[in-house]
Amino acid sequence: MIAVGCVLVPQNGKALDWENTTAQIQLASGEPRGTGQFVFTNNTGQTVKITSVETSCDCTVVQPEKREFAPGEKGSLPISYSSKGNTGRRIYAIAVTTDENGKTVHQLKLVVDTYPEIVVKPRTVVWENGEERTDKTVTVRIAANSGVTLTGAAPDRDVVAVEILPGETPGQSVLQLTPKARDTIGQTRIRLSTEPKIKDSADSLIFVLLR
Repeated sequence: MIAVGCVLVPQNGKALDWENTTAQIQLASGEPRGTGQFVFTNNTGQTVKITSVETSCDCTVVQPEKREFAPGEKGSLPISYSSKGNTGRRIYAIAVTTDENGKTVHQLKLVVDTYPEIVVKPRTVVWENGEERTDKTVTVRIAANSGVTLTGAAPDRDVVAVEILPGETPGQSVLQLTPKARDTIGQTRIRLSTEPKIKDSADSLIFVLLR
């Protein structure tokens, strides 16, 4: 889901040099908040004052570390984001007004990606008719900072065997799927189990089809 907020303000000449005009925050589902920052340098020949900061959502707080910056001075705008249970990608506008040239508005953007606690790739595994029934794998990723551990993977029907193998990175596991026989035909769902248990959803299901 993408939610776009917009603050309509005039654009004038700017002298603050921004290292990033877009900040990104990544969260796991259920993670309540995240932080980031915008970094800039005052490349004018005079002190620049930040007079206001506006955001397009009250879920985003941008608080300047201070308001006035001398010529050549570097500064930052820390960001605090509260997810409020949102998921997917959300984009927020941030307008920073300074006293450059009387009044100058800098348009910034915050991009927040909130991932489900479990990411499965591929979610559907298919053996086509006539295809050799060799092993196939599915990668399962659980946000490393979520405190959730994959503990099991159970098929609804006894057409494939499932073995859980360690992945290459923290929070990652690999499921090795083995058809029970060379001529196996059928379908099943593999339901993942975790500790602690997370809310049941399609995120914890893998669909298997043997044609």
